[in-house]
Amino acid sequence: MVWIKRLTFVFVLVAIVAVWPLYKKYRLAGLEEKAEVFSQITAAAWVASAEYRDAPERFLVCRDSILTARGYTREELEQFLTHYSDEAEAYAKFVELVSKNVDSLVALRAGKVEPIIEEEPPVGDSKTKVIDTAK
Repeated sequence: MVWIKRLTFVFVLVAIVAVWPLYKKYRLAGLEEKAEVFSQITAAAWVASAEYRDAPERFLVCRDSILTARGYTREELEQFLTHYSDEAEAYAKFVELVSKNVDSLVALRAGKVEPIIEEEPPVGDSKTKVIDTAK
């Protein structure tokens, strides 16, 4: 009877050890999906903090508008950063993304990079259907 209890304990322990990497991978996958968006939000907030360093009230309004425009709250960003910072390798990639986004935003504001603007097709293009309403 004692061996059944010990065997059950060993089985549960083996199951936990086997499932843990899968859980960790699943958890990181969910975080990686949001990493790009949150890196853009964080980069925009960093640029805004430099821009409004003498006006903290304006910075807070700007930060909140950046979050609202993306559909997130400050608490969601903080929760993401807290969970993501637990994973050193993943957090390093996130920091690299933020750095690249900050560099891009600074270059755009300095006029060193032309923004990509999609041009509308000209009238009469093969993709544009012309309807004759004169009939």
